[in-house]
Amino acid sequence: MGRIKSDRGKWEAWIQGMGRYTRRLRELAGMSQEQLAKRAGVSQGALSRVEAGRAVHTPLIVVMKINTAMREALAALPREALSDELRAIMDDVPTRRIPVKGTGFDDLALTPDPLLTELVRLFWSVPARHREHLLQVVRSLAGVLASPEVGGSARPKSGG
Repeated sequence: MGRIKSDRGKWEAWIQGMGRYTRRLRELAGMSQEQLAKRAGVSQGALSRVEAGRAVHTPLIVVMKINTAMREALAALPREALSDELRAIMDDVPTRRIPVKGTGFDDLALTPDPLLTELVRLFWSVPARHREHLLQVVRSLAGVLASPEVGGSARPKSGG
């Protein structure tokens, strides 16, 4: 009886990790729960339960539909915006590399650099009508930070 409780606890922890990972991926793709649920052909409530880690009794077909819709959304992103690990998962569907021990989902990188993940999350947190302004600020700041005076790479001057 103790082993059954232990296994159930591990399963619930795995489901919770998968839910957090699903949410992180959805946010990286810039989608709301409603948008992803519609794309997957499932209810927003079902997706919410998956993300909240309460999907222990969710039919496998629902999880598969969400996974397929998520893969399609992520495939629309530039490949270099995804971590090597995430690209491997996307490319190697038959062997998924889904964590089988613990809650390894939290350790899976979404992009090659955690700062890029944060930048993407910030982009999607800004209302659509203000995103161009955000990009103008980022472009300006990137130009300043890349200049040799601030410590960016020195570029050879043309025509000396």
